[in-house]
Amino acid sequence: MSIYVEIVEDSKQFTDILAVASGYEIDEVAYTYVEIDEVGIQFYGRDWMKLRLMKLVYDLRIEIDEVVATIYVEIDEVYTIYVEIDEVGIQFTQRLDQSERMAEEKVLNWGICGAGKISNDFCSAMMTLSRYEREHKITAIAARSQEKAQKFADIFEAPKAYGSYTDVANDPEIEIVYIGVIHTEHVRLSMMMLEAGKHVVCEKPLAPTWQECKKVLDYAKEKKLLFLEAAWSRFFPVYDAIKEEVNSGKLGDISMVTTQFCVPIMSVERLNKKDLMGGVLLDIGIYCIQFACHVYGEMPEKIIATGSLNEEGVDEDGCVILLYSGNRKASLVYSGKTVFGNNTATILGSKGQIFVDDCFWCPKSVKLTETTLENKIPEGPSPYNFYNSGGLRYEADHAFKLIRSGQLDSPKYGYKDVEMIHKIIDEISKQIGLKY
Repeated sequence: MSIYVEIVEDSKQFTDILAVASGYEIDEVAYTYVEIDEVGIQFYGRDWMKLRLMKLVYDLRIEIDEVVATIYVEIDEVYTIYVEIDEVGIQFTQRLDQSERMAEEKVLNWGICGAGKISNDFCSAMMTLSRYEREHKITAIAARSQEKAQKFADIFEAPKAYGSYTDVANDPEIEIVYIGVIHTEHVRLSMMMLEAGKHVVCEKPLAPTWQECKKVLDYAKEKKLLFLEAAWSRFFPVYDAIKEEVNSGKLGDISMVTTQFCVPIMSVERLNKKDLMGGVLLDIGIYCIQFACHVYGEMPEKIIATGSLNEEGVDEDGCVILLYSGNRKASLVYSGKTVFGNNTATILGSKGQIFVDDCFWCPKSVKLTETTLENKIPEGPSPYNFYNSGGLRYEADHAFKLIRSGQLDSPKYGYKDVEMIHKIIDEISKQIGLKY
């Protein structure tokens, strides 16, 4: 089976430990490509990374089989390198001592607001994490009716079901809340949960305008709580690989980014209702925008946008050009009224290119300049409603790691990213005449 491997360097101490174990010095976050089969482990990618991983695995006598999900490798009485092996990849992380290990492994109690399709997929995906039972617990489900909440809770064995979102805010056992309800409720529920002292992961879009988003982010900062707008694409390992490749210089001078997201979704009732924040810019156009921002990491100097509004006043499609300094560009196409498109993304440079396969916002593979990385995602206990929704596991895992390490702003999709993307959305909305 093909998997993706991430080496996470948490500190210089971890660097020293790994260097002793492997005989090599680790000086940066590094990625490589691995195949595990009945014969053993094969490493692909840069030679220096292959040597480190191979020597570490064999020196520490790490055995791989289908049964073993996690292995603790004791280096000495003080230091432990934790090795996690699952269907998706291997992660080597540091554990300094028993007390810190227990602190990091404290279960994160989740409250789930919403019992619809996306909440189902989030919960199902989270339960595929190999350390789910030690790190996460779906503690309560809240919906607009007690009956609906209880039915959902039964599926995921949640001990509590609430017919009111307020009950989640008032539950002292809940530490973090996932908000998977209709767009118009995102700001209200986010503020409610933050006021109650809960960390929040809220589905995108947080709000139709940057000013409304800013109100929530500022309040999260004031309360010293984590707030994540759930742009799930950013937490895929493939997106980490894209960022590393872009920063490595292997592409040369990047001059063009293209994305296409076309799916026939305008038959969905809520997308045709202005009072429900319908339209495709906030639903799928945002994915195109975040991809360009992921590559360039800055605001464009100029935005040129066109789009079609239906009789309800919501947008059905859009074509956007982002112009950056240095004659760099991004071309974004999205539509909710066409047949399925190729739905790919491309990054073009003077020396090479990156191609992200269908569907670029939840990719199963990416073609880098020298290799292709695949992203295998396991099936969850409840069937997914959306394509590759198992990738929501990375979002939940990222939230856990941020909270347990005391980080309140994500390095993968933080406040600056939210600001950049929503300011671009504001300008596109203005140009095409979209108002909520």
